[in-house]
Amino acid sequence: MKIGAFLFAICLLGLSIGTVASAGECRVVVEDLRVTSETVDLPVRIMDAEKIGSCDLILTFNPSSFIVTDITAGDFDTTIWNLETADSGQVRIGGFQTTSDGLDGEVLVATIVFEHVGEDSTPINIQVKTLKDATPACNPIPYTIENGRLFTGGSDY
Repeated sequence: MKIGAFLFAICLLGLSIGTVASAGECRVVVEDLRVTSETVDLPVRIMDAEKIGSCDLILTFNPSSFIVTDITAGDFDTTIWNLETADSGQVRIGGFQTTSDGLDGEVLVATIVFEHVGEDSTPINIQVKTLKDATPACNPIPYTIENGRLFTGGSDY
């Protein structure tokens, strides 16, 4: 009887450790950058990634301070973006794995090239529409968001 209870407790402990180990959050990050020239390259990253299979992000900014002039793809097999609402301060970027395994570690989603057109700084806010793993089930991945800011030399930080 005691051995059965002991084995049962070990099994429960194993299940709880497995749950804790797989419940790590990744971070969707845009860094703070000081703008020292007319344009600035802003990387959009997912940090502490484990088997990332797809993401769909919306970034918002102040279009009277900065405009988007270009976007380059990052580490995903396929990266797409929508600039239709960039003039109003919104860019949508998606990435997904097609033939490769899920992405781990530090993942570059894309790099956005901003041109400075105003005198003010701007927050860069991220909204995550989708963040899923590369399994056939496409499980949601827990995340936190770290918004950033583009600021000019004369702006308060």
